[in-house]
Amino acid sequence: MKILLSFFLIIGLVLTGLAQDANSDLTQDLLEQAIKLNKEGKYQEANEKFRQILTISKSIPTEMTYHFAETLYAIGQYQNSKNFIQKYFELTGKTGDNFDQIKELERMVDEKMVAIKECHRCNAVGYRYFPCQTCQQEGTVDEACYYCKGLGVARCVKCRGDGVLISANAMGVNEYHTCDRCNGNGTETCPICEGDKTLTSDCPTCNGTLFQHSKELCDHEDHPEDGFTVPYTFEKSSN
Repeated sequence: MKILLSFFLIIGLVLTGLAQDANSDLTQDLLEQAIKLNKEGKYQEANEKFRQILTISKSIPTEMTYHFAETLYAIGQYQNSKNFIQKYFELTGKTGDNFDQIKELERMVDEKMVAIKECHRCNAVGYRYFPCQTCQQEGTVDEACYYCKGLGVARCVKCRGDGVLISANAMGVNEYHTCDRCNGNGTETCPICEGDKTLTSDCPTCNGTLFQHSKELCDHEDHPEDGFTVPYTFEKSSN
């Protein structure tokens, strides 16, 4: 029995080793493809290859941290680029082959991040704002009242919509009386919207800021056509 268990253990270790070797080969192949795409200026394609490596590899190749940081900078993901620059320094200190290049890349990333922080035209990750299309820059939207479903009236809370109130007299016999709250109608003016049928709330798209961010990287310049007629100050967030 012990011999049989040992045999299966050895087989398991061999298979694990083979799987690890195959995974390592795939990682190296993807890395080479990504670096080649990087050099060709095909940064979005390179980004996809690097992210494939992240999903299959338990450890990030040191060489990848520099090249991925370079790709992320090129596609405008400056904070992510900064993260991989810091990872490169953690792994190599000052001894990395690309130390001078990545120091220059770090300077460029920091410059971009400062420009984003000071710009009122984009969010915290550099995507340009444009006038909110949902509220047409009103900041609020009118929606059907959730309580009465836009009817303006709701079921009477006293008679529960029956229009009558039932009570037992001294003889134990039920007596029926017209509801004094709804006058027997069974409905009353909606207590939430007060009969207006709608409720006004902050725009769900722009949260009342009047602007939403696009998928366009900001150049930090004024474009009259984008709706920024006056400087608009946003509280920068990572969203």
